[in-house]
Amino acid sequence: MTFISALPELATACSYRRPLLVREVIIFPAKPVPYGYYVCPRCRITVEREFVRYCDRCGQHLDWSRYEQAVIVRPGEKNRGTKTKRLSPAQKLHSFFISVWQRRWE
Repeated sequence: MTFISALPELATACSYRRPLLVREVIIFPAKPVPYGYYVCPRCRITVEREFVRYCDRCGQHLDWSRYEQAVIVRPGEKNRGTKTKRLSPAQKLHSFFISVWQRRWE
């Protein structure tokens, strides 16, 4: 294999080293307390642990610098990842605690 023929494979391999921003978090509704997982921007599969440097499934380098601005996605949404209504981190946290508190007293 020559160097010229290996260029597309080399470019693909190097693209995993460039960090991609973590932009989505999937919130799963659970009875006692809802829980969420962040989503890998390349393979679109949930990352099991927060603040890991690489996705454990595809190997993509992850950038956690703006994880607070991640878009909340609920399972089964049709328009996944669209920017319909963007909440600030404080609004997300507030709505999360209000929903947990309301469920607890139902």
